[in-house]
Parts: sequence; structure tokens; C-alpha cells
Amino acid sequence: MIGLAPRALRDCAPSALSAVGARPLNFTVRRLVSLAQLSYFALGVAAALILTLMYSTLAPKGRLAVYLALALIVPLLALWLYIINAYHHSNWWPFGHGSFVPHALAALVFFAVMGTALVKVSGSLIAKAVVALLACTLWGTIWFNGTLLVACVMGDCV
Repeated sequence: MIGLAPRALRDCAPSALSAVGARPLNFTVRRLVSLAQLSYFALGVAAALILTLMYSTLAPKGRLAVYLALALIVPLLALWLYIINAYHHSNWWPFGHGSFVPHALAALVFFAVMGTALVKVSGSLIAKAVVALLACTLWGTIWFNGTLLVACVMGDCV
């Protein structure tokens, strides 16, 4: 900047009128949520789900706990094993690499098993709704973390 005339500075800098549609300089950049934070969130939701099952009026609790555990674990494990297999082999179109159809099918299986389990138990409708909300939140968090982890293991980390 030493030795430059004021006219040269004016020619280099954009004028206020020419930058009307440009992005302002004082924008903020949001930090993405880390996997560790999502894991802590999942742990908290799991603890809330366990406490809700322990202190709710739902009966029989043992059968409900088994069905919920199966609804949470089996579709996700099947999905992740399929993703690993689809990554290494070419499959037909709806279930190919990058397709959302296997994820939607895993979610439908989860909802079907969880819904069946909640219909078969007796108890308060509010307790069933809280259990369903916590189970869906836990499933979604585990689905996101696990799918991202499977992708990272296969070398597709973002």
C-alpha cells in the first residue's frame, strides 16, 4: 500500500453499488455437530427410554423391552450389512449404492415392529407416546451415526 495513490485504491476496491447482490462480509459459519455429541445425545435418549419403561404403567414390560430392542437393532444391522455389500458389488437400480430405498425399508421395519409392540401392551396412551417418541429419536440418532461410520470405514468419509 505504500506509494499507491488514492485513485488506485478506489479502482481496486468494489464500490457499494456494484456489490449490492454480493454476500456481506460479516456472515457467520456454524460449526457442525460432531459424532461424539450425537453419541452423548443417543446415550441420554436411551437412558430416558429405559427410565420411562421402568417407571411407566405399561405391561408386560419385558416383552415390550425385547420388541423395542429388536426393532432398534435388527433393521439397522441389516441395513449396514447391505450397505457394505452394495458398496463392493453392483446391484440393481432401486437398491444400488447411494439409494435411499434400503434406509426407508429399515425405517418401515422399525416402525412396524415398534407399533406392533406398543399395540400389544396395555397401559397409558401417554406412556406409549413417550416410549414411541424416545425410541424413534434413538433409532434416528443411531441410524445417522452408524451410517456415517459405515461410510467412513468404506472410505467415503465426508
